[in-house]
Amino acid sequence: MSDSKKDKPIHESQSDRWIKYGSNVVLGVVLAIVLAGLLTWFAQKASARVDMTQNGSLSLKPQTLAVLKDLKQHITLVSLYTRALNDADENGMATRVSDLLDEYRRHSSNIDVRVIDPVTEKDKLESLHQDFISKYGQQISTYKKFLDNWEKQFDQVKKLTGVEASKMSAFANATNAPDSDAASIVSDFVRTIQQTLPQRLQDARDAVDRELKNKHPDYKAAVSTARNQMDLVSQLADQIIKQAPTAKNDPKLPANFRQYLGDSLPRYQQIKKLCDDMISQADKLGELKVDQLEQALNVENPVLVLGDNEWRILSFNQIWQDEPDVKAMANGAKVQPRFAGEQQITTAIYTLESPHKTKVCFVRPGGRPLAAAGFPPLVPGGPLSAIADRLREYNFDVTEKDLSGQWAQQAAMQQQMPSAPEPSDEEIKDAVWVVLDFGNDQGPAMPTIGPKLAQHLKEGGSAVVLCEPRSENLTDVLKEWGVEVHPEAVAVHQTVHLEDVENADPIEEAKARPFIFDCRDYGDHPLAKPEKNLDSVFVANVVVRTHDAAGCKVTPLLPFSNALSGLKTWGETDVDGLFKNTQPPEFNPDKGDLAPPIFGGAAVEKSKAGRLVVIGSISFMSNNIVRMPDPILLRRGILAWRFPGNMEFATNAIFWAAHLDPMIAISPSAMDVSRVGNVGTGWSKFFRVGIFLAILPILVIATGLSVYASRKD
Repeated sequence: MSDSKKDKPIHESQSDRWIKYGSNVVLGVVLAIVLAGLLTWFAQKASARVDMTQNGSLSLKPQTLAVLKDLKQHITLVSLYTRALNDADENGMATRVSDLLDEYRRHSSNIDVRVIDPVTEKDKLESLHQDFISKYGQQISTYKKFLDNWEKQFDQVKKLTGVEASKMSAFANATNAPDSDAASIVSDFVRTIQQTLPQRLQDARDAVDRELKNKHPDYKAAVSTARNQMDLVSQLADQIIKQAPTAKNDPKLPANFRQYLGDSLPRYQQIKKLCDDMISQADKLGELKVDQLEQALNVENPVLVLGDNEWRILSFNQIWQDEPDVKAMANGAKVQPRFAGEQQITTAIYTLESPHKTKVCFVRPGGRPLAAAGFPPLVPGGPLSAIADRLREYNFDVTEKDLSGQWAQQAAMQQQMPSAPEPSDEEIKDAVWVVLDFGNDQGPAMPTIGPKLAQHLKEGGSAVVLCEPRSENLTDVLKEWGVEVHPEAVAVHQTVHLEDVENADPIEEAKARPFIFDCRDYGDHPLAKPEKNLDSVFVANVVVRTHDAAGCKVTPLLPFSNALSGLKTWGETDVDGLFKNTQPPEFNPDKGDLAPPIFGGAAVEKSKAGRLVVIGSISFMSNNIVRMPDPILLRRGILAWRFPGNMEFATNAIFWAAHLDPMIAISPSAMDVSRVGNVGTGWSKFFRVGIFLAILPILVIATGLSVYASRKD
């Protein structure tokens, strides 16, 4: 009986159910709010984020990560972008830069980031200035010491010149002498000593004092002013010293004036010596680099890259690059500047880490310079200036060498702008050579490049050899390196008919031609792997083959036979007929055509020697290819390069030849287009506050109420 009572269910009253289920709902709501708050706090504190763009445009590129991995010094990145109240574009640029700097900080413990608005954050700007002084301002004490000493010597010079000026009153009557020439000489002298010289000295003192009273004195400008004014006084004294011996013996001049000149000569020599001593001291001070850094505070929207001992200042135009010549191709579309922030910052960090400049010399058999930067828009750069500029950004010392030695003479005869002086053979002995082996249409008088290249390689040098159809046959030079260049044969594929090309545009139509390869596979060598799947184009590429060679590790590059699946490839020897495009080429081994597989380059590492890269094209790194804009993106107002793989393949080949293996990677500029727009401030607040602190708790409460309602009696 008792057992049956124990098994009988206990009925809960409505009040009990209110307490039981109500407390569960309240507890669930409280836990949800606490959890949402913790998640929001953690998300704000932790800077981790997921880059969901197709090309990873919001993440640091492999080359940047390689540079940061080996970072040995402490780097501070400073954004000095001004934010405007009603300028969304300007604020968006500032946000893009600060987000990029945060990515650098996330990936290296040796990176610090400071974001300062120079207009609204004056205290932070002043703190930055004081950091400049403490970290880089060792020379300022030397400049201050010079200026303190200058004031003492200035007072002495002023006293000496004042004594001479007081003596000029004795010659007041001499300025009215009957001899007009004599009167003019005395008058000019009196005016110089009584008026010009004291005024120049006073101007110098005022300018120096005015500069030193500034909150941030420009010590370099103060020293320059002091030095220049002392130079003027020295020149005046020197003129008197040189003219006095002759003038004191001129009978046309008044006797008392001639007597003065004779007696005052030692005093003017003393004045000149004091001035020359100050000039010499100023010239020995050297460059005050911290002034350059402080001047960056007056530049619009700069980014500072500060190392332990050196720094780089990146201007707004370096970070946001405008391309006027490319914009002209946009058919009226508004083209935003290209964001080159990561490329510029990474190269700046790399140059601070590697102050030693690696030499690269573009060696040509003759003709005009090809890698010269020029002076746009008046003087265009050479056809290879883009790759040369990229190398200079990476702290390479880039030069050019004309083996014929005739270009300088031709330029002088044609009254052209003189070329930069070319290096001697001794100066490029330890440089990486970029050998430009032109075709024979450059002229029969051009010197052979083979012997020079053979000597360079024999002496342990490295080279990147670029060939063209009908260029010099370098078989004898490259044979012992396991490389065969066939300048008589051009890599071709079966003609692609336009109906086989989807969404054909002018570029796609051009790529349908047999001697143009759209390449995304560069080979299995370390210099070729990083750029795999990046678009590139190779036009009329010479066939390059490899063979085993003693002591050499030979790797073929540019496997063109794999570029177009299902299409036959071969080495076409009828080059003239190919370029005339009269009929589609056909593989004809009886006429010397080369059977597949077809490669367009090779990389060789030889024991106890340098490194060699051979590529059967020069045009692949020319400006008109590496700086060809993507037409589809350009019409949308986005500036990006159509064939980023060309520049990457070229720079990585030179990095490898220069033994700079850590730099072999995809550079930031190869994939610098954001496929997904940045999240605006409004959407950011919606996700952080609306969803986590409002919507989620409301959903939890609603769920709890629904459960309660379903269980209510």
